[in-house]
Amino acid sequence: QFIVVVIGLFSVSEILLMLEHTSSGGKLVRTTGRMLFNFKELVYCTGTMLRSSTIGFFVGILPGAGATIASAITYMSEK
Repeated sequence: QFIVVVIGLFSVSEILLMLEHTSSGGKLVRTTGRMLFNFKELVYCTGTMLRSSTIGFFVGILPGAGATIASAITYMSEK
């Protein structure tokens, strides 16, 4: 599973670079002066991250249910 983690890390940086080069993304970066979230946004989303992580973990360990089903369930619960 190490390969999946490495690919994921490279994809996050590539997504941020692509966002910076789009017209709306570049405008957003110039307006806020940053590309990542700040501490206030992290605190605001902590409850959502904990709930989603817990649900995703328990659904993900079920036989036959993988990451796709777990992410769909957590998305629907937070939506």
